[in-house]
Amino acid sequence: MTTSSISSVTAAAGRPRFFWEEAADDWRAACEAGRRPEFSEYVTRSLRALREGVGREAGTVPAMRSVHRVSLRDDGLDRLPDRYVAEHCTLTLFGLHQHTASEPVHRPGVGLGTACLLLRRGEALTEAAVERRLMAAATAQDLHELVQHLQRLVPLLQQAGVGLDYTRLFRELAVWDGTGRNRVLRAWGLQYTDPGTPVPTEGEAAGESEGRERAPYWVTFEPGSPDAGA
Repeated sequence: MTTSSISSVTAAAGRPRFFWEEAADDWRAACEAGRRPEFSEYVTRSLRALREGVGREAGTVPAMRSVHRVSLRDDGLDRLPDRYVAEHCTLTLFGLHQHTASEPVHRPGVGLGTACLLLRRGEALTEAAVERRLMAAATAQDLHELVQHLQRLVPLLQQAGVGLDYTRLFRELAVWDGTGRNRVLRAWGLQYTDPGTPVPTEGEAAGESEGRERAPYWVTFEPGSPDAGA
């Protein structure tokens, strides 16, 4: 898949697809074409650019400009749009997460709470260690502090083979410094404590569940089951 063909793909809603979505599509296209499952040179080069942006302010990394999908408007304001800043943060986190991973880490439907729950079940960290990291993120006072906590968390997810829905994360980062934070925190809490979250099979851990959202808890709820009280 060429750079131009990737960039021309748009979502059903009419918006340009985010880079992390393009990267996942790029990898799947190689598999479907019978080629070796790997990222194209365009994606690999762009991932290097994302890692250059870690710890740097949005709009200051020239190599990242081509992977931004939130446009900048010349409205005379010195302050960057919140969505642009949120996309910068999401891109750098994705770059850290995807680094050295041979398969896409963007997994639609896997929120941060669910990812932490799967990390806990993987036994790489203790329950207390996972909850400490999730609570540190949840109590971040601003977007900058939140991103710092997530920068330490996503490499642990990568090591455990746990993916994350980066489109969802982007939307959450975009509202973190506003009134939407409480909804984000509520979602993380419900995801982390949901007993209906299935343990992924070996194939699902390798990415075969891409695009399949798990059933909500109220769909899988059985009154007589041992988990009903939870």
